[in-house]
Amino acid sequence: RHRPIAWLGPVQSPLFKEVVALVEEGVASWGGGKPRGVPRPIRLKGAKTVSDRVSEDRQ
Repeated sequence: RHRPIAWLGPVQSPLFKEVVALVEEGVASWGGGKPRGVPRPIRLKGAKTVSDRVSEDRQ
């Protein structure tokens, strides 16, 4: 328990080495639970939601 046993991600991920380094240094970890989010989320100006903006950016 509480030991990494596998890495799941894209085969050619450009960030793979950086993420592995953060985990090995103890800077990053994940216990398998759902992320809590931030206590005070940033408010967006206007009527668009974050998902609207992400969808537009992908187009």
